[in-house]
Amino acid sequence: MSRLSQISIRLTALALMLAVAGCGLTKSDTIEVACPPLGALKQADELTRFKAGPGRDLTDVIYSVKVGRIAGKCEVKQSVELATIIVGVELLGERGPAIEDPRPEIEYFIAVQAPNGEIAARQAFTLPIDFEGGVLASRSLDYLTFKIPGASPAALRAYRVYVGLQLTREEYEFSERARARAR
Repeated sequence: MSRLSQISIRLTALALMLAVAGCGLTKSDTIEVACPPLGALKQADELTRFKAGPGRDLTDVIYSVKVGRIAGKCEVKQSVELATIIVGVELLGERGPAIEDPRPEIEYFIAVQAPNGEIAARQAFTLPIDFEGGVLASRSLDYLTFKIPGASPAALRAYRVYVGLQLTREEYEFSERARARAR
């Protein structure tokens, strides 16, 4: 084989390798990654809502709700270090004897804790729980998508995502007393 043929074959092989490598450049730079830890905020994972007034026994309960399962799917767009997190939140409810609205709107929040321990973002949401037809227990699911700028796959692992129920001070204190009795 002549020297010119060998050079031509090598150049063709090099061009083919560059073409194949170039195909990778046209692919999305978004990759699926492990999510940061997702969980319920212990101080806000249960709520007992009472009717207005001084009574706080079982006959005064409108409903009780707790945070159920939390699941997530995460991806990072590497070129701009932008993480997208899709979170599924389950709320479990029990109807109380004092209920009037069979589809109460439950307020909950998602908070993102940055690697330095500060809350980077917090947003409140509402989700109805359906007790229509005398149903005693119900569950509701919500799916949310949010973004964390400046998060590489490695940096994303240092974040934490918390879900909690929006409590009044009185509801928080009632929950803390109930936890203390359960210990």
